[in-house]
Amino acid sequence: MTAQALETSQFTLVSRIDGASNDVFLASLDDTGAQAVYKPVSGERELWDFPTGSLAGREVATYLLSDALGLDVVPRTVWRAQGPLGPGSLQELVEVDAQAPDAVTLLSAPDLDARYLVVAQLEDRSGGQWLLAHEQHPDIRRLAILDALVNNADRKAGHVLAAAGRRYLGIDHGVCWHEESKLRTVLWGWAGDALEDDESEHLHSQLGKLPDVKELFLQHISKREWNAFMRRYELMCEQRAMPLPHDDWPVLPWPLF
Repeated sequence: MTAQALETSQFTLVSRIDGASNDVFLASLDDTGAQAVYKPVSGERELWDFPTGSLAGREVATYLLSDALGLDVVPRTVWRAQGPLGPGSLQELVEVDAQAPDAVTLLSAPDLDARYLVVAQLEDRSGGQWLLAHEQHPDIRRLAILDALVNNADRKAGHVLAAAGRRYLGIDHGVCWHEESKLRTVLWGWAGDALEDDESEHLHSQLGKLPDVKELFLQHISKREWNAFMRRYELMCEQRAMPLPHDDWPVLPWPLF
């Protein structure tokens, strides 16, 4: 789906997508019949720590960063000033590959193999022991880098989709970009690890380009949030490492899945 189609095509609501905390709708583009996900500002519930009516814009800003850095781990997402239920974000629909392994899973210790990185050891109500783990896939690593940069406060397992072509894409970025440290994710498998040389060089090479696109982001986040993002970005470049969990905020989302 092209950016122009998402940005200009009229669209019709098909159905509400259940299970989301805010209003989310499956939409159909009138001219092509292609499907997309529409998140209207009017359907956002109020949060104590994020400005009311800002979540859809944060979805767009996260796509813009994934695109600007060449990470390519967020489906194309645009801002629509007009829609059936008012302004909001419109994102191309990801066709999930049902045959692909889940990006994040629960394993018993005997099932753990080299494909996975362990995030946490968990115990169920009957005392059973489980390992929360995610795959060591390049897309998932790029998504973990993106989450650290945008300060994703809610990276659940279900927000990492297995797409066609053995790809993984991240969705649901409404609670990102806060100026206070709020990183909460199931993708901690690389916590504290050094960046690969090519990752570090790439981030350094893109840093000087960000001021040129700053105004695009300021349509969706505040200047304070942009400045906090730049500090996170510069710190990652300086330390050449993935961030570590912090002590002043829950580091795993709930529910996990």
